[in-house]
Amino acid sequence: MRLIDYSLEQLLFSLDMNKEYVNTTLFITLFNIILLVIVLTFSGLYNVFLALIFVEICLVVIYWILLKKYLKTLFLFLQPNRFNTSL
Repeated sequence: MRLIDYSLEQLLFSLDMNKEYVNTTLFITLFNIILLVIVLTFSGLYNVFLALIFVEICLVVIYWILLKKYLKTLFLFLQPNRFNTSL
């Protein structure tokens, strides 16, 4: 999961979306702290592990939403038969 996270993070930087990155990081950090306090209060360490996985998945989804337009353009460009000129 971290590999996907880092890759999307680097793509955000390369597209000069630093403000979106900072806002996302602040949101995810606050969400993570609140979730961990709640989970530690009401359950054990196993559920903390699950909460961390959930936060990572949320982070990847947020990055994907931010980069959706750019990734869609990239995937269209990389299609193998887009220059097919056969009749």
